[in-house]
Amino acid sequence: MSDPNRFSSVFAAIDRMDVEGFVAHLAPEARFVYGSRPPVEGVDRIASSVRTFLAAFEGIHHAIDRVLDCGPDVVVMEGSVTYRRHDGREVTVPFANIFGLEGDLIRDYRVYVDPSPLAG
Repeated sequence: MSDPNRFSSVFAAIDRMDVEGFVAHLAPEARFVYGSRPPVEGVDRIASSVRTFLAAFEGIHHAIDRVLDCGPDVVVMEGSVTYRRHDGREVTVPFANIFGLEGDLIRDYRVYVDPSPLAG
């Protein structure tokens, strides 16, 4: 098991809703997949997609429970994420992320989450 704080700056950027800070952690040709949505490729497209997604919320907060190193370039994280909607309602769901790494940057970012509770 790896240090749960290893990727804290990635999640801190998202929790601040700082899209530019978030994509600074990505390789230029990164691939991003959120849930069952189609993959988004390239930092500019990922930034646009994440910006649009975050606009649906007033706030977001990640709690990382576990980080697993799965080789020299793959890390798996699990935890929970709380979304604060514009109506003030908070929804917390579990997630698992898989990062494919390229040096210190993320080249493949996959989020496994069931976002359906956010709609209700």
